[in-house]
Amino acid sequence: WKRIFFWVRVLFSLGISVLAVVVFVTALIGGNTTVRSEIPIPVSIVSLIILLLLGGFMEALQIALFAVKHLDQAKIEANPTARRNCHFIFKSGGYNEEDDTNNVRAFLVGRQIAQTVIMFMIARIISVDMKVEGETLFGVSPKVQAVLFDSGLLNALVSTIFASLSWRVTANFFPMLYLGSPLSIWIIRLCLLVEGTGICDAAWLLAKIPAAIVGYKTDDYYLEQAAASSATGQ
Repeated sequence: WKRIFFWVRVLFSLGISVLAVVVFVTALIGGNTTVRSEIPIPVSIVSLIILLLLGGFMEALQIALFAVKHLDQAKIEANPTARRNCHFIFKSGGYNEEDDTNNVRAFLVGRQIAQTVIMFMIARIISVDMKVEGETLFGVSPKVQAVLFDSGLLNALVSTIFASLSWRVTANFFPMLYLGSPLSIWIIRLCLLVEGTGICDAAWLLAKIPAAIVGYKTDDYYLEQAAASSATGQ
């Protein structure tokens, strides 16, 4: 039953995804999106595909990098591209994302900033905006138009599935596919460049405020406390 229930949910999600694609393509072709009217429709469609691919690749690369420490290092070293990418971001070659001397933290911050911008641009392209007042897509009622097409629910679904989750699942099973890609080094450099601008560095200050109020401690502190308690038999 669990397997049947799983595939029922998959088919349900697939059906909604197909509906969302049909809605957005129809809206794009008809000029009923928030994209500026001066931008040609083919340019909007190509831009959307590029953004979906770029955002998805960033998501996959993040998962692949976290999977590095679980992979056979000999396999990584045997792939020149994967070795170069891993040595560039981990620096020490130890593939430890907790090492403060590597580029992992900067990559994650830069990737998050870039991904947010990409998601915003995707939403800009596929958000339905009927140009003729009172007109609806496919002749549906205004309530259906407002709840299903204009609310942004389908936007969130498309962005999540096509530019995030599907790539994450693939990277979880095939991390070397992304670690060994020649495109990875350029994605990593782009994320490091974005983080290097410091545009979101205020987050570090804001993160310290609740930490100071609550009195957060590092993991090492709690591990040492647990070890001390175990040693004293408490």
